[in-house]
Amino acid sequence: MGLVVSNIWERFKRISASLVAYYMALNIHELAVIISSSQQSKSGNSYNINFTSYFNVPLTFMSENQDIDIYERSTSLLFRNSESVSELWGCLNVTREQMENSWLDWIRSFEHWLENVYSRYPNGKYPNVSRRDIYKNVDRHRNFFKMLEP
Repeated sequence: MGLVVSNIWERFKRISASLVAYYMALNIHELAVIISSSQQSKSGNSYNINFTSYFNVPLTFMSENQDIDIYERSTSLLFRNSESVSELWGCLNVTREQMENSWLDWIRSFEHWLENVYSRYPNGKYPNVSRRDIYKNVDRHRNFFKMLEP
């Protein structure tokens, strides 16, 4: 019985990690679309993203906190397929430099959005979601390009 439960739990982790990686990839692609659509303006060496108050791709992957292993597996899936990840912006003729230069503004927009959503709930706790865990994932995501090999 224990082996069956263990196998089910392992499958759940693999599926969850795949879904989180999928949402991460969509989120990266969303930034590339914004850059490609010239909805950003260059200021010095950085790009200032003009984002609206919502994201087309939900930030649900940031709330994956049941098991830190799921988030780690998700990023690992993306890093193992770094050429495919690069295609998320390359197919739109967006350079890695543009993505990297826009990334911290993009992450700040996450933080702003998440703060607005989760500050509405008592003690900053959305049902079944720890605000602290979300911000841990945001911090990890902030370093995505540092971890992604060129």
